[in-house]
Amino acid sequence: MVVTCNDPERRKPAKSLSEAEKEELIERLGGAEAIRQSLAEFREVNRRMDRERTTLTVKHPNKWVLMGKDGPLAFGDTFEEVREYARANGLGNPHVVIEYLDTDPPTMIL
Repeated sequence: MVVTCNDPERRKPAKSLSEAEKEELIERLGGAEAIRQSLAEFREVNRRMDRERTTLTVKHPNKWVLMGKDGPLAFGDTFEEVREYARANGLGNPHVVIEYLDTDPPTMIL
């Protein structure tokens, strides 16, 4: 499950890991191939969300959506409602993304 956060405390630079710590982390995550597969699945779910965002926003304005690689899995009025559905059904990273279908998204100036 992926949720964005604007908390400045969470944006502090991470400490550098030693080679031993990196190897231990990779192993705890199932190995390099498992990490690559998870990232590929994450990209697939996000691409699906990108393709369907406009249509979903028209059909389900101002709702939260739980998106999987095969399409939307749930809609709800609150983040908590959709997150609870994901948890109850054993869905989590990298297999789903939760996003708000905002009919008036903030303008970003780059």
